[in-house]
Amino acid sequence: VNGLPLLAYTIKYALSEKNVDRVIVSTDSKVIQKIAKKHGAECPFLRPRSLSKSKISDKPVLAHAAKWLEENENYYPDILIYLRPTVLLRKKGLISKCVNKLISTNCTSLRTIREVGHWHPYWMVKLDKKNIIKEFLKDKNVEKYYQSQLLPKIYKHDGYVDIVLRKNLPSQFHTGDNLKDFYGKKIYGFINEDKHFINIDNYNELE
Repeated sequence: VNGLPLLAYTIKYALSEKNVDRVIVSTDSKVIQKIAKKHGAECPFLRPRSLSKSKISDKPVLAHAAKWLEENENYYPDILIYLRPTVLLRKKGLISKCVNKLISTNCTSLRTIREVGHWHPYWMVKLDKKNIIKEFLKDKNVEKYYQSQLLPKIYKHDGYVDIVLRKNLPSQFHTGDNLKDFYGKKIYGFINEDKHFINIDNYNELE
C-alpha cells in the first residue's frame, strides 16, 4: 500500500509508541524477516513451520517468542502486545492508552473492541438445507427487536491491539493449543472509537 508492505505500517506504528520497549516480528519466512529488519523491527529467530500453519492460534506463537527470548537472551517481558499486520491504520497513542488501562485495572489481558452497530447478532439468521430462514439466537430476532433502539450494545474484537501478561502463557506448548487461558480470567474490553476500521484479509479489502 502506497509503496510499503503491510508489515511496515505496523512496525513503524509500534516504534512510535512510547510504551513499547521492543518491536519483534515472529515469522517462518526469510523474506518477511528481511522486510521486518529493513523497517526497524527485530526478527532474531525464524518460527518453526509447525507453528506457521493456517489453523495455529495466537497462543503457541506468542509462547514460542517469549520462550525463545527467555532462553536465548534471558529477557522476560511482563507484558506482551500483539499487533496484527493486517490492521493498516491505528490511531497514535492507542497502545499507550491500552497499556495504562491494563495496569490500572489489574486485568489479566486487554482486547480492543468496537460496537457492531447494525451487524447485530439479534438481527442475524441461519438457513436450513432448503434455504428456509431459522432463528440464529433463541427468542432474539428482528421481529422482537424490530428497531435499532431496542438492541442492547454489543461489541466485537477488532484486532487492533491485544495485550496479554507473560505469565498467562504456558511454559510448554504444542501446535494444538487453543486460546484457553490465553487471556486469563479478567479481560478488559477497550472500546476503540477510531473511525478507521480496516482489517485486510483479502484482495477486496485491500482495494
